[in-house]
Amino acid sequence: MTQGTEPLRGETQEPTFDADHYPTDETLRLIREWSIDSMQAAADAMDFAGKAWAYSKQWEMEERWDDPDWPSHPKRVYRFSTGGWSGNESIVSAIEENQMLQILGAWSWRRGGHYEYRFPLPEELR
Repeated sequence: MTQGTEPLRGETQEPTFDADHYPTDETLRLIREWSIDSMQAAADAMDFAGKAWAYSKQWEMEERWDDPDWPSHPKRVYRFSTGGWSGNESIVSAIEENQMLQILGAWSWRRGGHYEYRFPLPEELR
């Protein structure tokens, strides 16, 4: 991360937008370079990306305790669809470029810009 721009624990980060409501390069950079050193940091990064998402009904997060695909770990499940909008597709690209978000959470992708990420719940929330 660039000196002085790393998201701090407990600090509320808000994405920024240009005049046409596209996420700014700074918002996309923060997602790409977000330091993922815990499951809480992954959740913080995904929550930040969700705040930048246009069409909020196409972004959801739920906590699952009963997932048959991964029954031993409660988790946060993020589901989102780009709606074909290039601003949302830029956010997906930034998420995909953050290697730790990909390694820890990428679960599925479907034709039409539908994505799902799953992260184990942080210990303190179990």
